[in-house]
Amino acid sequence: IKISIRDLMSMSDSLMTLWATVLFSMCVSSLILPGLEFPSHVELGQSVDMKCSFTKDPAQQIDTIKWYKDGLEFFRLHPNMPINNDNLIRLFPTVGVKIDYNTTSYQTLPQSGQHTVSLVNTMLSTSGVYRCQITEAQAPFHTEQQDKNLTIIIQPEKGSPRISVSKTVVSLGQEATVECWSDRSKP
Repeated sequence: IKISIRDLMSMSDSLMTLWATVLFSMCVSSLILPGLEFPSHVELGQSVDMKCSFTKDPAQQIDTIKWYKDGLEFFRLHPNMPINNDNLIRLFPTVGVKIDYNTTSYQTLPQSGQHTVSLVNTMLSTSGVYRCQITEAQAPFHTEQQDKNLTIIIQPEKGSPRISVSKTVVSLGQEATVECWSDRSKP
């Protein structure tokens, strides 16, 4: 679109408002990521479904959905590519990330969508900052992203913490040794 300053100066206020609205709507993206959905803490060895939901203009297409852990890309989906295309899904080996391909999914409607990556057999190295990044397929190729932390925890394996006291009765001013311990846990 090309318009001169002289043309702008000669427009009426209502025409100027309409023109500004058209230009603004062409430059503003409708892609919105309201946030990531997954728990902040998961027990060691458990699975976790990480959901990235988005809304968009019905005419807008999605080019890529990418997932990162600690800034390193581990999953890329091109949802508009044919199923038999080798580049439909790209995987990048990442420490601590093991994907369940049977439950990883992509769902889309005209104005919204959701991509879910399912991680299985979580390890302590699965902990980190996860990012979902979505890029539109048409110029200006607007990108939205959200980050969320995931921490893998270990519950004490053999019950509650235990306490040992060196004396059964302690008087005011008297010293006693107290020890507290648990089996492997994190934190």
